[in-house]
Amino acid sequence: MPLEITAAADISGGLVMHLVTSSAEFASLKPAWLGLEAQSADPCFFQCYAWCGHVAEVLERTFASDYMAIITVAYRDDVPVALLPLSRQKRTGIWQLRTLDDPFGQIAGMVYRNRGDAEALVAKTLDLMRERKLVDVVHIDRVLAGSPLEVVLRQRGASVRGEVGSPVIDTAGFADISALKSSRNKKTMKNLRNSINRLTKAGDHAHTAALGGKSVAPIVAATLRRRTAWMEARGITAPQFRSPAHDAILVGGEAWGLDAIRAGFELQSNGQPIAHQWGFVHQGRYYAYMSATDPTAALLSPGRLHLAFVIEDAMRQGVRAVEMLTPASDYKMVWTDTARTLHDVVLPLSFKGRMQDLIWGRFVRPMMKGLFYALPSGLRRRIKISDAHAASSDAHAGGD
Repeated sequence: MPLEITAAADISGGLVMHLVTSSAEFASLKPAWLGLEAQSADPCFFQCYAWCGHVAEVLERTFASDYMAIITVAYRDDVPVALLPLSRQKRTGIWQLRTLDDPFGQIAGMVYRNRGDAEALVAKTLDLMRERKLVDVVHIDRVLAGSPLEVVLRQRGASVRGEVGSPVIDTAGFADISALKSSRNKKTMKNLRNSINRLTKAGDHAHTAALGGKSVAPIVAATLRRRTAWMEARGITAPQFRSPAHDAILVGGEAWGLDAIRAGFELQSNGQPIAHQWGFVHQGRYYAYMSATDPTAALLSPGRLHLAFVIEDAMRQGVRAVEMLTPASDYKMVWTDTARTLHDVVLPLSFKGRMQDLIWGRFVRPMMKGLFYALPSGLRRRIKISDAHAASSDAHAGGD
């Protein structure tokens, strides 16, 4: 059904909301969007213009009438003060309000100058969805706890269905990698040194880093191959990997400026790659999006070792923080005491939405997921899951 709404609507207190529903219209928002990214109180890569533009374009092309970007922007005196990137997606037979990049994003949120205007924009967006009956349920995964988006959703009665941690290192607080290591657990750092010694004894090793352009592409491809093989060997599945848009999301984006901010890292031993990681550098922060290791090198603990090299390289390049993203695995928490709390929140807006949430969200899906992962991995590998929410995992996370 078409989204019939005027392009602008008064919010309150001098705020005006504008709505954009197609990636083809994003260019008109580019100056405002980039300005908010630079001035935002809490900037995050997954709400940036380059990522959202590329992802929306791919999802529109892939899912046609079952996907629509919903970008609401609040202006005060013609100056943009908040922007909320969401989408309208048809899932399990009903319309749902999700993040623009679902299921590919890692942190849900918005860009804004002050909390008051941001919360007013979220409230108006939810009112619009309910009044126009545009969606049956709001389902936002991995929204930052305490953020304007989560606060308003909770005020409206949204329930929390899951919680995960997203580790982050404030590298700006340390002069170099040595200073960071000195602040961490001495026994753990000694174990790291021993691992590096084992790597050295195994033969020549090298760590390389690439930023932007074609040099990152081979690292992305190798990581994806190994990550996919790792999941298949264990009978693990995830919505983003099942999506027909998955590979197209991970590559390209040159027209949006996304290709220029990709970063890739590779660890080699005796000339053979044993670990890969890649992500994005945005507003002085590195986001570790996907990693993978060579299972034949497991005795060298390549995942743990590689993370140490990646952090060192990132600090050398001047990043202010390393966002290791979910889950908050032990090998990540070695480097930090800080993990962002992310919540999955659900807010039904219609009778159909309440029934879907009650039957599918609270009962059928958890039961199916539990049954699926209770099966032996060999049997799981033979089961093809077509529904986007039957089972999921932190599939982009790295391993040891």
